[in-house]
Amino acid sequence: MMGSSTNLLTTLSSAVGTLLALAIEIGLLVIALAIVKPRRPDAAMPFVIGAAVNAIATLMWPLLTSFVFPFLRTEASGSISAVYAVFGLFFSLIRTVGWGIVLFGVVKLANPPGGGQRDPTRYG
Repeated sequence: MMGSSTNLLTTLSSAVGTLLALAIEIGLLVIALAIVKPRRPDAAMPFVIGAAVNAIATLMWPLLTSFVFPFLRTEASGSISAVYAVFGLFFSLIRTVGWGIVLFGVVKLANPPGGGQRDPTRYG
């Protein structure tokens, strides 16, 4: 009985975490398209691309764990933890790239449009 309630709690917490991440990524897309793009189209594109990359990663993980990993478990039951580890690392790298692109958009947004980067040692 303890195992079934633990499994349910794990599934529920995973679903909530995935939905929260997806909500943030969709919120970033909405902000980029509705607020940033009309004012700074040059800075909006990195936000859109970064949010899209992260949203795809967020949606792909549950699909893989629901459909692909159970198939792998039946085919190669000894190495399923290695498969989880490799895919976990792969999606962590994808998310890092996505957030790096978002940060590039923040830098573009902080600089004047059409200009180069400001010298951070000078004021004004």
